[in-house]
Amino acid sequence: MKRNFWKGILIALCAAAFCAALAACGGGEKPYAHLVTFNYNYPFEGDYEKEQYIGVTEEYPYAVAPSAAGDFKLAEFDTTYELEGWYLPKLDEAGEPVVTENRIPWGRAKEYTEEEKAQGYKVQKYVDLGEKWDFSDPVTEDITLYAKYVSRPALVVLEEEGGRELSRRTVTEGARISRPSAALSPKKDGYTFVDYYADGAFTTPFAWDGTYAAGDTVVYARFIAGTWDIVTTAELFSRALSAGANIFIPETVAEIDFTGEKFTPCESYNGHINGNGCLVKGISVTATAIAAEENLSLFGDLGGETVIENISISAEISYTIPRNGRFTVSMLANSAAAGATLKNVTVSGAVKWNVLEGNTSQVTGYKFIRENHATVTDCNFEDVTVDEAE
Repeated sequence: MKRNFWKGILIALCAAAFCAALAACGGGEKPYAHLVTFNYNYPFEGDYEKEQYIGVTEEYPYAVAPSAAGDFKLAEFDTTYELEGWYLPKLDEAGEPVVTENRIPWGRAKEYTEEEKAQGYKVQKYVDLGEKWDFSDPVTEDITLYAKYVSRPALVVLEEEGGRELSRRTVTEGARISRPSAALSPKKDGYTFVDYYADGAFTTPFAWDGTYAAGDTVVYARFIAGTWDIVTTAELFSRALSAGANIFIPETVAEIDFTGEKFTPCESYNGHINGNGCLVKGISVTATAIAAEENLSLFGDLGGETVIENISISAEISYTIPRNGRFTVSMLANSAAAGATLKNVTVSGAVKWNVLEGNTSQVTGYKFIRENHATVTDCNFEDVTVDEAE
């Protein structure tokens, strides 16, 4: 909270107490018995007023706290905080309030780091709180009460476990938990936002259900270096593949099922696919040859910058040949240029073709890649069947 936010806070005095203060300066008798000081317990540095006062009498020795309205008005705070109560200070052996430095600053999820303090962040000071004041108790001496402000329930997004706070949005206790809109997704230069997780190790996606509790609801935002399309469904996979985008399938997505979904084979691809162990299954491609020489496959021609890794693909390709010509049908790709990398890729399924009657076409089927110059490591395509061996 900015220090100048406090500048201009009204030091509210009931009329009698105000007049008494003036009278006291002139040697007159005070018309109140005891003075109650309300201290907002914010850092001591700054040119703002941090206290309000009220006097109590012997006839009515009860303090009245600043309120949201009226002459004795409570100082206005950021809406992410609310007043929990007023407290007597915790005292040291000399009877003085105990002051603690470097507590968690207001508006943050954790203390300042040494690096942040070296960059000029000021260490803040707070008075430690003792017993909460009961306003039904009479005031028997001059006292100072210190405010305790607490965060309103908020949806807090952290970068990682113990990491920096990316956003804090005030929510209503008991309201249904809702996922932030895509426009409010966290951003980090040079990185792609993957998803929200329930833990800082990113093992469990956050479940956007239930209702907000009294405290903060904390979620963790995962980022990966580079520019990626985050793919979790067959539709997103097809869209990213058609655009030639880099495809990242989170580890929590075990399968992507194309059953009943259209898969459009690529003419070429030169991006990066990291399946993180996902099985992409149910792919069915049915095509009919048009030209006299064609090559059909799932990914077409793989460029020299292609990386496909950590993915299993199960598909069936059916090719109808209505005219004479030379044709090839390959499960994964027609070709892979030098420089391409295929690592831990498993392919299964069937490559089939149907040459129409009277046709003398030459058709060759391939379990993996027709013309392969890629670096291939730990790949398995033995479970692919073809109508004609390579």
